[in-house]
Amino acid sequence: MNNPFQASCDQLLTPVFEALTTPGAQPLVLGPHGPGLAFILSLLRTTGNEASASARPLDGVIPHHWLILTPTQDEAESLCRDIAFFFDFFNLPADSLAFFPDRGQAPYEADAPSIDLVTQRMRTLFQLQTHRP
Repeated sequence: MNNPFQASCDQLLTPVFEALTTPGAQPLVLGPHGPGLAFILSLLRTTGNEASASARPLDGVIPHHWLILTPTQDEAESLCRDIAFFFDFFNLPADSLAFFPDRGQAPYEADAPSIDLVTQRMRTLFQLQTHRP
């Protein structure tokens, strides 16, 4: 039996779950911003966990690998921090998150990006290639 919090979350996400289970649908979630968006994305990610599998039998329907694009670097960093917070709250593995930072300069500039930036970008690309995130 669901607790009241889980029931409220299920009610909130019912239209999203229906869109995800409709064959050929290409759902797009608009509206939530900031921590609200991170909360909803984290709830969607919990659908594959054992604790919620009996409440929402959508394992295999919602992909576990997502690419989330934001208009700016600051929004990306903020969303990544918020998602990490909610992953911790829902006991999801935070190491499954991968952040791909902006180069910080135009591609035609002569200056090389910092080693730390290149390292983080390479680490993220490696995680994507090996399906680790």
